Amino acid sequence: MTLFQKYTRREKLLLVVVAVGAALLLLDTARRRWSPVCRVDTAHYALESSAPEPQARRMGDALEVLYRTYAEFFKDTLELRKDHARLRVRLYRDRAEFKRCNPGSGWAEAFYDGQLCHAYFAADDANPHHWTLHEATHQLDAEVAGLALPRWLEEGLATYFSTSRLVAKDLPPELGRVDLGTYPVWWLHSFQLSGDPDADRRSGQILSLETVVLDTGGADVDQRFNLYYLHAWSLTHFLFHGEDGKYAKPYLALLRAGFSKERFEQTIAPLPTLEREWYGYLREDLLAKVWQGRQGAVRPVR
Repeated sequence: MTLFQKYTRREKLLLVVVAVGAALLLLDTARRRWSPVCRVDTAHYALESSAPEPQARRMGDALEVLYRTYAEFFKDTLELRKDHARLRVRLYRDRAEFKRCNPGSGWAEAFYDGQLCHAYFAADDANPHHWTLHEATHQLDAEVAGLALPRWLEEGLATYFSTSRLVAKDLPPELGRVDLGTYPVWWLHSFQLSGDPDADRRSGQILSLETVVLDTGGADVDQRFNLYYLHAWSLTHFLFHGEDGKYAKPYLALLRAGFSKERFEQTIAPLPTLEREWYGYLREDLLAKVWQGRQGAVRPVR
């Protein structure tokens, strides 16, 4: 009699289940295993990549433009670290590999895990960098600026930088000049605004700014993330460029001082006032000008 024959039927079944589970785990581990084919070091970044080296170098160039832009933008506002190690980026060959290696990523097309950015080169997109630049902005917030921001500020800044036309290697960036081939800008078409913000809130076209700024949306915000990201981006764009730029300096002062509802309303404006102005900017500038391709030069942040 073999050792296996000594087990009861129930014990045999349990052993089979354990063996199958172990095999599936090993198979999943092998499936998720990732190996870089090249490494690209730039002045401020260390990229490990399974994408071809020319794509990795192109991404490195875009990241350096982001870094210089971020550093210049915040040089008089924040205390930026200059002694940090190279910022780490893992660049996957394509979306399929990114999703295979990160099965828990859900709807995210890239993510920053507190140590490195995980992203892929979107070779078929008009702008192959924007997912990476979004997460790299989070990385700059954490590792260079040392910021701890509420969600709308964090995502608003990340989308502001990643949607701007700032990836020309040797040209000065145009912060706030919107690239229509970036997320969440391409969802602007989902807005069908009536001109009545109260009616549009009731119909679910827009969220209240209190929901966004105070993060009181709960599951609704999490389930309608495209709408939420549009709000975080459009509010940030408005605060930098709307109303002839009158909120740009107060916004930067809020970043420096730290966020609270009271400080927000004292530094910038009461939320009801701001909501009326933001709604007009969203409807008349971002929708009527940007989305319809009639955007002129934006007022620079000073």
